[in-house]
Amino acid sequence: DIIALVALNAAAETDGVAEPTAILGKGTAEERRRNAQHINVCFSDGEAVINLSIAVLIGKRIPEVAAAVQSAVSSAVQVACGVKPKQVNVRVTRVRFE
Repeated sequence: DIIALVALNAAAETDGVAEPTAILGKGTAEERRRNAQHINVCFSDGEAVINLSIAVLIGKRIPEVAAAVQSAVSSAVQVACGVKPKQVNVRVTRVRFE
């Protein structure tokens, strides 16, 4: 789904988000399979609700990274797909040490 791809790309480019290559599907087959489970796009009455999970880099403020991901994903999806997301829900599933 193009909306999911745009959303994942926007999330991966956000400062503080870990593992952008795996999120974008450039990792191993196992990483791609796992990351496919980390995004869900639902439509209701022409509006999109995007649910995605991210890993945050150690030392970054989780609430700030999550808010930045919400903003980046919403903007990117609106510009690239012409769909204004009703909601972008971000779940931080882990903290990544580098």
